[in-house]
Amino acid sequence: MRNLYLFLLLIPFSFAFGQNIAQNGGMENWTDGVLDVWTSEDGTVITQESTIVSEGSSAAKFQVITATQGNTDFRQNVAVEIGKTYEITVDVYQLDNASKTRIYGTDWGTYSDPALVGEWQTISYEFTASETGSVPVGLRFYDEADVFDAEVGAFVIIDNYTVTCLDCATTSPEIFISSPSEGEVLAAGTTETTVEFVVNNFVVGTDGHVHYSLNDGEAQMLYSTDAFTLSGLTSGSHTLNMWLVDGDHNALDPEASATVNFSIPGQNEVSSIAELRAGATDGSINTLTSEAIITMQQDFRGQKWIQDSTGAILIDDNAGLITTAYNQYDGVSGLQGTISVFRGLMQFIPTADTGVVTSTGNEVMPVVVTVEELNANITAYESQLIKIENVSTDATGDWNAGTNYDFMQTGSAENLIVRTNFYDADYIGTALPEGTVHLVGIASRFNDDAQIFPRDSEDIIDNLSVRNPNFNTALVKVAVANGELKVAGFEAKDIAIYNTNGQLVGSSKAVGSLPVGTYIAVMRNAEGQVVNVKFIKK
Repeated sequence: MRNLYLFLLLIPFSFAFGQNIAQNGGMENWTDGVLDVWTSEDGTVITQESTIVSEGSSAAKFQVITATQGNTDFRQNVAVEIGKTYEITVDVYQLDNASKTRIYGTDWGTYSDPALVGEWQTISYEFTASETGSVPVGLRFYDEADVFDAEVGAFVIIDNYTVTCLDCATTSPEIFISSPSEGEVLAAGTTETTVEFVVNNFVVGTDGHVHYSLNDGEAQMLYSTDAFTLSGLTSGSHTLNMWLVDGDHNALDPEASATVNFSIPGQNEVSSIAELRAGATDGSINTLTSEAIITMQQDFRGQKWIQDSTGAILIDDNAGLITTAYNQYDGVSGLQGTISVFRGLMQFIPTADTGVVTSTGNEVMPVVVTVEELNANITAYESQLIKIENVSTDATGDWNAGTNYDFMQTGSAENLIVRTNFYDADYIGTALPEGTVHLVGIASRFNDDAQIFPRDSEDIIDNLSVRNPNFNTALVKVAVANGELKVAGFEAKDIAIYNTNGQLVGSSKAVGSLPVGTYIAVMRNAEGQVVNVKFIKK
């Protein structure tokens, strides 16, 4: 981060109502061409602007030269008081529509409208301080839908950045809870927590005292503002209420109270990935007691894809908690972590390095799906190893890492998004396929868009009709007789049985124990040719 002030600035605590507590918010003060007080990242170039200004004699002109939004932060610290509400406003003048500006005030706030070019617009955002002290405020700049030229960047002028307290003038008694914070999720297994609070315009022990209750239980009394401990906590949601009372235990009029909600996640054992995926995203720690197979892993964020007969999930281990070395197709059990969702994709976040290798060299047959099936029901397939047959692309050249490619399936009008998610895959830099191929890979999603991630060059398979013109999948027939699959027109070496949800339910021709319904037999012969045929178990 670049410090745009050349000496240390001490920020006094001042909570005067209506005053701008941001320093140099008018962008008027510069030293040797450098804006005073504010700090910025290397993704912006800031120069003094004296022609297009909102107020005063100068503004700050930003050239945004990166699409990496986290490298554009523009910040300073301001002094705030717990429980007080602050309003941030800033004037934005966009010289083009290539970027948008967002307010930051201890959390993310309002965006500018990138369509308003060549005119001033004022954006604002309110936040309530969760602590008394110095907190960051500022801006962040975003590439608007990848429209600006990375070499030229985007241009925007900023002026009149104000931070004002909306309710600092009050002299009424107040109470604020600073810890735990609103919505805080404590560690699983927590049985006690410390409560810290602040009282304004009221002397505890002289003017009266404090009452509190947990989960609407019996009121307890406090005669000082010292921190205290809540004990005997269990997993689940909790509500702490605190209020000021007079010497006779009567609530003040008007009431001075505070409420905070917090929770303690549970600790669960789950016996399948389906059960894991059905769990809550509330921080509960889940231990997978059954075996799952690793179908892919990469160093980036310590990611691993695992699946069993009930489903699949991505392990996102950005913290690097899993140090056990695994190989692809190892079976593991005992994995421990929480569930979260990122851009629509369910993820398993490890909380410990507990998974043990329970088998090696497993074989996972990809479930064969159509583009329509994948696009219509990505939730059922996400993170599973799948296969999509007879697809082609109009794209030419070489495979590039981190790129989306549109493929079409023969006979389908829908696009298949093929993403090169694995940057060190051996096909990166090689030619895109010409003609029709079959694709194997990890099913994934970006919000509502289904995708497939080929893992290596073996996942990009020449169409069987090209490799062997005499092979006709239409001649392969499957029927059920006496509880066993009867296959004609194909010498199956391996077989996997999937239900219509893409779940593996069998690995042999014995299907007598399967419930009545429709299934897909995925079979491979000694030459590596694979076919999938639907059949009905009656």
